[in-house]
Amino acid sequence: MNLIQLIGVGDNNYNDLRKALSDLLSNHSSSRKLKLEEINDIDTIMEFNLSSIPALAINGKILFEQNGHHLSKEKLADLIGPYMRQVHVQNILVPTDFSAVSANAYDFAHKLALGNQGKIKVIHISHPSFDTMNPMGTYVPGSFEDIKRKQLHEFLSAARHRNPIKSSSKLVPVEAEVAIGFATEEIIRMSKDAEVDMIVMGTTGEGGFLNKLVGSVSSRVAQQAWCPVMLIPKNYQPKPFKNILYASNNQAMDEVMIREMVDFAVFHQANIHLIHVKENNKTPFKVARSIFEEIVLSSAPNLSYSYTVVESKTVFQGIQTYIKQHDIDLLSMVTSHRSFVGELFHKSLTKQMVFDLDIPLLVLHFDY
Repeated sequence: MNLIQLIGVGDNNYNDLRKALSDLLSNHSSSRKLKLEEINDIDTIMEFNLSSIPALAINGKILFEQNGHHLSKEKLADLIGPYMRQVHVQNILVPTDFSAVSANAYDFAHKLALGNQGKIKVIHISHPSFDTMNPMGTYVPGSFEDIKRKQLHEFLSAARHRNPIKSSSKLVPVEAEVAIGFATEEIIRMSKDAEVDMIVMGTTGEGGFLNKLVGSVSSRVAQQAWCPVMLIPKNYQPKPFKNILYASNNQAMDEVMIREMVDFAVFHQANIHLIHVKENNKTPFKVARSIFEEIVLSSAPNLSYSYTVVESKTVFQGIQTYIKQHDIDLLSMVTSHRSFVGELFHKSLTKQMVFDLDIPLLVLHFDY
């Protein structure tokens, strides 16, 4: 959740701005992603080093100062709109199986949380009959959970050594939980929580059986979760997102989701690429160029973007080739719960992306 701060001393300009802001938030379906804080204390106002008040800030970053200028409702919506639509990463759920792959995903989530003043919840879910860390073991009520809590404690201790905190202002709150159940179902259930902004998890685990099991969990969660899912490949080294590739095949989804990805690209100061892959005379990744350009020009005129038609034998090969040729840092794909086995996100392509990508895969859901 983003914090919008209204800064001022309660004069007419301040009251007008507060009313306009309240009206906008109350009428917007995504207003739950913003928390409003009024700052009227003079000492606190001085810390913002403003040239005039009233002013607006998001997460401590100044977006608007009065300076004799009137802020219309339309301009106000343009200012805070990206923070209502963007992919939020403040409340991050990190499933772990204690493997090196999930440790790498945790480190990625930790960097996201640091950059967004966020927090992390680490969850380990096991079913005794399918305990991949001890497949031949015997379940003893109570002792199983104790063993898992100890393993989770050791996992987090190792993570703290890899991600040292240099100051208290950079502290990332971390909550930990051990649950008994089936991993996929539990993670999907937790994704419906309004406090979960994103799931970050590894794409594969360690070892043959675990590799297949966790990979299956990753692909199923990616398709069925009710929040964005970021999948981190094995041995991936985090770096800033500079080139983001977006792929979709559903024009009804495109107009909504392109806006979200454009805002995400603006937030990360990244370039955005859209591609249309032509596969054996099929067009599974078709995106209407006119819609894309209209959205960019109207909401982010300074954004660097490209739209490209790629011819390839398969969708996967076309995407992979484009990623390598254009130094893509993040692939974003869109699915819908109502089309679980739809043209775009059918199971085989999902699993191929999960296992074979060497960059993060961000899965968005049109109907979450």
